[in-house]
Amino acid sequence: MRLRKLVVLTSAVLTLLGGMALPATAATETSQTTMQPASVANGAISRQEMLLRSASWIRDQVPYSQDNASPHVNEFGSYRRDCSGFLSMAWHLGSSLTTASLPSVMHAIAYDDLQPGDALHRTSGGVNHVALFVRWADVARTRPTVREEYDYGHIAEERTWTNSYLKTFTPYRYNKVAGATASPGSWVGQDVVGRLISFAATADGSVQLTAQTAPATQTWQSTVIEPPGSVAVDSRITTTLDAVGRAYYFAITPDGKLRAGYETSPGAAQWVSGTIEPTTDLDGVETVHLTGDPAASIDARGKLTYFARTTDGRLFHGWQDTPGSSLWHATIIPDSVSNQQLSITSRPVVAQDSLGRIAFLTRKADGNLLYGRQAAPGTGPWKTATIATSPLAGDPSVAVDVSGKLVYFARTVDGKLFHGWQTTAGADTWQSTTIQPTTDTDGVETVQLAGEPVISLDNGAKLTYFIRTTDGRLLHGWQQTPGSDPWHSTIIRDATTSQPPSLAADPAVYLDSAGKLVFVAISTNATLIQAWQHTPGTGPWHLAPL
Repeated sequence: MRLRKLVVLTSAVLTLLGGMALPATAATETSQTTMQPASVANGAISRQEMLLRSASWIRDQVPYSQDNASPHVNEFGSYRRDCSGFLSMAWHLGSSLTTASLPSVMHAIAYDDLQPGDALHRTSGGVNHVALFVRWADVARTRPTVREEYDYGHIAEERTWTNSYLKTFTPYRYNKVAGATASPGSWVGQDVVGRLISFAATADGSVQLTAQTAPATQTWQSTVIEPPGSVAVDSRITTTLDAVGRAYYFAITPDGKLRAGYETSPGAAQWVSGTIEPTTDLDGVETVHLTGDPAASIDARGKLTYFARTTDGRLFHGWQDTPGSSLWHATIIPDSVSNQQLSITSRPVVAQDSLGRIAFLTRKADGNLLYGRQAAPGTGPWKTATIATSPLAGDPSVAVDVSGKLVYFARTVDGKLFHGWQTTAGADTWQSTTIQPTTDTDGVETVQLAGEPVISLDNGAKLTYFIRTTDGRLLHGWQQTPGSDPWHSTIIRDATTSQPPSLAADPAVYLDSAGKLVFVAISTNATLIQAWQHTPGTGPWHLAPL
């Protein structure tokens, strides 16, 4: 394949470096057997990877020891076998810190803000200990389930604490946790500094970056980082972070190729971009044309992966040769039972499941929902199955809930909201229900849905969804308690005017560094607007131009 690089020197000056032929390789997605971490030492790391790394010591039955001379060594590195060495490994720190030095890489948060991968830390009363928070063991959120190395004679394990023991600890969050929200691959993301970033294709095919000037601020700044004609004008641009914490974006070009761009360094203001030829090199060589909107994520080996629909309705999948490489491989994903090519009609959406496997969802030509996942973290072949037979419309959305289960939302053809979830984390069996689009706060009203849902976890780990109505308003729903029904919903209204925004397109949602849900959308007067919660986990909502 050929990658043509475009260097952005400033927001106004673009310098073309030209085409660069990449060497051919026989490597395939299944040729590597040793799992590699997705992050780099002391860099940005996702919550899914924290859980994946921490599970490896439970698997290895690592015994507790404070002896620096006898660390535990596995595919995730070499770390001291005590509580702080375990957390250092889970967070992929460059060395084994101590309970005294860990505060240099983390910051205190509230108990209600605890999310999987956060820490519970104590250095008082003669106890120096730290554990990795995994989930709440009860709906009242009083007893945490943690993973820890906690004393001589014990091995690394997952156990549940009492509330009285929990209250002797302070919750903390790693300073470089990446992707606070559960939904990757949106056109809004978060950079390694903690600022929200948004990508959009302009009317002339340029790429416009709009970013917060600082984390958790309502002040944004826009810059054009690609010249006219770079991307299809109707392309929705997806963004994710790579293994070293650089923000990436992916879009479809006017001639059906894939456009990719990335920061020159994590959090930098300069961008490099290029075109990836959609040519398969696994199971035959074929050049295809792409359409719709791509999806992207990072896999358990640290390689970026992307998915896109071809013009003839097949599912095209590409991945880096190695983390950070400019060489890409690609294949057409077939049905795993019949080995026939799939026929899809919607944008694929992706997430990494609790076992570290990339999973995708997309709507088939018959309106049913297709699920696919890797055979193992970072490697194929792909297992596919139809998991919902209710006729669906538009694109689904996917996330990981507080229990580690993949969940999805999709709109039905009759304007309702369809919701499904794995029976257990990592399972191939699913359950589903229909959520009636009826508000139960600020009055009762049943609405008709027209858009495509977007979902996230809020700061309290409750699943939330946002979806446009037929009259351009925005329905917002949330779980009463993390991981369980019932659901509540309301129409979003501005806290000052009490008026709902009028939207022309579906929003994108993200959890900002202050723990507030933020959504960005295009209004009916063609302006970009933002909205944010008044306090983490609760309204009212504040609206303002972006």
